[in-house]
Amino acid sequence: MPTDSQYRPLVVAGVLLVVIVILWVARSILIPIAVGVLLTFILTPAVSYLQARGLRRFHAVLIVIFITIATLGGTFAALGIQLRDLAVDLPTHKDHLLTKVRDLFGGGPGVFDNLTKMVDELGQEMKQTDPKGEEARPVRIVQEKTPGLGVLSLIAGPLSSTLGAFGLTMGLTISMLVMREDLRNRMFLLLGDGQLTTTTKALDDASQRISRYLLTQVMLNAAFGLCFGVGLAIIGVPYALVWGVMAGLLRFVPFIGTWLAAVFPVMVSLSLQGWGPPLIVVGYAVGLGVLANNVLEPMLVSRSTGVTPIALVIAMAFWTWLWGPIGLILSTPMTVCLSVLGRHVPSLRFLDILLGSAAPLGIEVKFYQRLLARDEAEAGDLLEEELKASSPVEVFDKVIGPALARARLDHERGYLTDVELTAITKAVRDLVEAELGEEPTATGTEVVLLGCPIADDIDRLCLELLCRLVLPGRGRLELVSHEATASDVLEIVKRISPAVVCLASVPPAGSARARYLCKRLRAAHPSVPIVAALTGTPDSESATSLRDQLLSAGANQVTTTFAQARDQLVPLLQVAAHREAV
Repeated sequence: MPTDSQYRPLVVAGVLLVVIVILWVARSILIPIAVGVLLTFILTPAVSYLQARGLRRFHAVLIVIFITIATLGGTFAALGIQLRDLAVDLPTHKDHLLTKVRDLFGGGPGVFDNLTKMVDELGQEMKQTDPKGEEARPVRIVQEKTPGLGVLSLIAGPLSSTLGAFGLTMGLTISMLVMREDLRNRMFLLLGDGQLTTTTKALDDASQRISRYLLTQVMLNAAFGLCFGVGLAIIGVPYALVWGVMAGLLRFVPFIGTWLAAVFPVMVSLSLQGWGPPLIVVGYAVGLGVLANNVLEPMLVSRSTGVTPIALVIAMAFWTWLWGPIGLILSTPMTVCLSVLGRHVPSLRFLDILLGSAAPLGIEVKFYQRLLARDEAEAGDLLEEELKASSPVEVFDKVIGPALARARLDHERGYLTDVELTAITKAVRDLVEAELGEEPTATGTEVVLLGCPIADDIDRLCLELLCRLVLPGRGRLELVSHEATASDVLEIVKRISPAVVCLASVPPAGSARARYLCKRLRAAHPSVPIVAALTGTPDSESATSLRDQLLSAGANQVTTTFAQARDQLVPLLQVAAHREAV
């Protein structure tokens, strides 16, 4: 019988399909809702500002909405007039454009003229004959006059739809601004999972971040569009208001919006006399775009939207396919909102994982994954990059130790064979030698650190890494095989009289052997310092439990990180070296 987990991918795919269908079928309602939600986030700071000056919530909302409608209405009214003039005047610029294109191809009859002539001849030929090669009969098109009521019926549908969407958007925006606390409380019930304090802080922080981001982005884009339009008007490019508004809207499109905004003004500037205006427009667009993208936006909005670039591109394609041009403009703000909510609301964390710019895997996981894939080149690149930013002991504790602990756990669970575990250990040893050089050598007159790996070659490797941090200039390492018995270890201690005995283990393997060895060493050599170095899982229950057991068994110190082990071993070796020198 199939289990529920086997059906889970099908259920998830079905839910996603249903959601996409709903977004498509109900787009006439969902688009105004989405715009209303974004407007609410954008206008909330302005409403809060007026409230702080003593206005009641409802009055503050009305004032902000009135200013918003007046600004949008005036802008789009002027834009409509210019678009009408543009539609009328555009054919008059054809001769200038053709002249400029001919200049690019050498001025005289050339490729452009020949291509134009060929296209015209083909068009005339197609007009004169039908697909069967017969002479096409002339067709007379008679345009019937549309009565006045018919004209009204033609424009009534689109007009009523536009006004309805606008009214729904404004109504939702006003309602959400006036009743935002009630909506927030309902979100608590929906997402809180009984954690009122956590959810309250998360939603408040998320709403503030989203409002601040959207308001700043809108103001920056509006300023960009204004400067772009004014600059084009000064240069003398016709219909500068149209291009300014288009530039402000296109800046919401990630990566390419700023540069797409310059395409149409450059084309229109070609209709002007000379080559000066087009070149000035190109230079002005590039300069303004670099200033906005590389200076103002990083300074005002932060260097990142918090969304991974590939997520922005996919979101842009998805929302454009689903909702058309309005989806293209809304894609970035909506994706940023979803990512911020996923970062701050625990039950929506999957959104941050899918969309967020933070690394989905920790460096130790990526390092271990590359070792599993036998990709030592990329694993070496990761190690090299970390060593440039951090000290070796930090890299050992942050990257190598946890990776070795994962390898130990996978081996005990049966996910890794003995051969694979040995290959991973050898790869780590080789990478460390490649980045840090070979192990330090000693003169033989220095004090001795006796290293006892508890379980296998992983513990031996941990001892070798630890000695890189401890021994240079302080002592030399004598390693005991992990297969040596307790009696063998006691005999070696008696023979070489080490300054310190260091037991190395990556929990939970070898815990019984570690306890037994501690007891035997303490009983036979009560004056020899014993340091047990547990690495890889400092906060795990197994490490904590083994730490207590080893202290009870006779260990002087039990450490859980390479840094702690270094700090314990170095003073012990220094004291021993001073004692021998005296």
